[in-house]
Amino acid sequence: MRYPRDLGQRFLVNKDGVSLFLEGLSGFEGLDVLEVGPGEGQLTVSIANVARRVLAVEFDRELAARLVARVPYNVSIIVGDGARYALIARSPILVSNTPFYLSSSIITNAARNNNLELMVLGLQLEVAKRVTARPGSELYGRLSVISQAYFRTQIIGVMPSSWFKPRPKVDAAVVRMVRIRRWDSIGEALEKVTRCLFSYRNKLVTKAALRCLGSVPEDFKSLPSSTRVRDLAPEQLIGVAKWLSLGGQI
Repeated sequence: MRYPRDLGQRFLVNKDGVSLFLEGLSGFEGLDVLEVGPGEGQLTVSIANVARRVLAVEFDRELAARLVARVPYNVSIIVGDGARYALIARSPILVSNTPFYLSSSIITNAARNNNLELMVLGLQLEVAKRVTARPGSELYGRLSVISQAYFRTQIIGVMPSSWFKPRPKVDAAVVRMVRIRRWDSIGEALEKVTRCLFSYRNKLVTKAALRCLGSVPEDFKSLPSSTRVRDLAPEQLIGVAKWLSLGGQI
């Protein structure tokens, strides 16, 4: 068939890739699932076998219309914006072979949605490495902080580009994300402080803090003088976000 490239979708056509997603769902069987970007339904049908109900959100109307005839009784197909549904879903689980352009939006929206306890996402391999990157590493950044502040993150396995149609230029990976913290006013403050601090990613923490906060928070004063923004762990940034949420300025 002719695949729609303009929506950034890459359809998973390899059963080993489907198995990685099912592995990511281990321990959460029998619950309601939100699937973003079901495409042709290869993953949808397998999810339906282990879920109570599946709400599959597809942006492409033609794909959604074809999918209705393929899925079992416990799957509902709707046309809509998957990133928006990540923000408002009542399901405890989100699964997505993620359209590449939606990856960051889905993760940040899902972090805000306290109904979501588990995400199993197919991401570009580099994005998956960013989500799981450790402080101080080359790929560590804002997405790493938001992801790890709210979820326990793990790469389940790598999916070669040959497992997709149309074939992308890069490999992908399945990432499992289990919630560890609820979103509240601290999350809003964390978004603000990381947006500024990570615009000075390679700067010394003290200098970046003065530019972003107007002063150096107590949480930063005890750090070695050589500490750079890229070295700050999520918990250290959460500490500053707590201070901001209690009336600190940015």
